[in-house]
Amino acid sequence: MLDHPGRTTVDRMADTLEIPLLQDVNLMEVAVCGHLRTNKTSVRRSLNALKGDNVARVGGRKSNRYLEVFGSGKTNHLHVEVIFRSQKWTSGRTLRPLDEIANKIIQFTGIPIDASITGKFYIPLSELPEDGLIRSSMDETTRAGITARKTGQTLSMSDGPVKELAWSLVQDDEDLVEVEIVVSKEMVVHCAYLQECENLVVRAFHALIVGANSHAAT
Repeated sequence: MLDHPGRTTVDRMADTLEIPLLQDVNLMEVAVCGHLRTNKTSVRRSLNALKGDNVARVGGRKSNRYLEVFGSGKTNHLHVEVIFRSQKWTSGRTLRPLDEIANKIIQFTGIPIDASITGKFYIPLSELPEDGLIRSSMDETTRAGITARKTGQTLSMSDGPVKELAWSLVQDDEDLVEVEIVVSKEMVVHCAYLQECENLVVRAFHALIVGANSHAAT
């Protein structure tokens, strides 16, 4: 598991973009995408300019954490990711200065967005509660001399901010579970909106997967 260092901020004039640092030990990726609710031509032009490699390393030269942004003016779509990747992931990519990428995001400050927030987590199977959503669904079934066990599942959810939960055993390590949680939220782009999105998926993970009710999603 990769290290999770402290918070990073990037200054732009009076604004500071707070970049999620995936500080929850199980969290490896946060993606925030959605439709910007504006008809301004200038915004569409700025979104169309988000082509090519818009990736920056977050942290020192040996950091495995990256910030990436891309968009489409045709659909008013803005997509931002904070991810952990190996050093090999940057092969063939041109990394940009962190403040340059942060500025490309913060330029949309004040614009409403219908955000879909995806958090990707990894957790040892032994750390999951036996009566929780995952382990309680993994009972073995034997029919016609064949034993079957569920190794993954996707759940659609309603009546709350969490819209989808998917889990699967990691192929090369069946003691490790990959969990993906999708949260929907209407919000406004601002300097701390990425951090707010990280908080949402972390609370959902602890409420639905780990079982810590004190972290329930709101």
